[in-house]
Amino acid sequence: CSVFLDPNVIEGVPAIVYDGQKFSYIREIIMLSVAFLSYRFADQRAIKGNEFNFEPIREVAFIFVGIFGTMMPALELVGAFAKSPVGNGYTFRFPRQCPYLPQLPCSSDGFQRRID
Repeated sequence: CSVFLDPNVIEGVPAIVYDGQKFSYIREIIMLSVAFLSYRFADQRAIKGNEFNFEPIREVAFIFVGIFGTMMPALELVGAFAKSPVGNGYTFRFPRQCPYLPQLPCSSDGFQRRID
């Protein structure tokens, strides 16, 4: 039920305000607490019998850090290009020979432009 604790919908839910949006940390605290309590009070024989360890969780955490760490500079570059005078008006770049797309006005460089 912690997923329904959205501070943008329910007033009074503690949240961090950033750039006009409210981000709740209560949901994460509840989920981590439940995970910890589940591990803490689980039958230790079952945990040992299943050969449980935290290595897969650690591996996935490293993968996510790597993915999001490498995405941030690329997203900043794309955002800066979109805000620049050169990037204003560019929306998509598709191959000119794509049979599945309608014919949109293209410039000589292959970029399709917004029609305003």
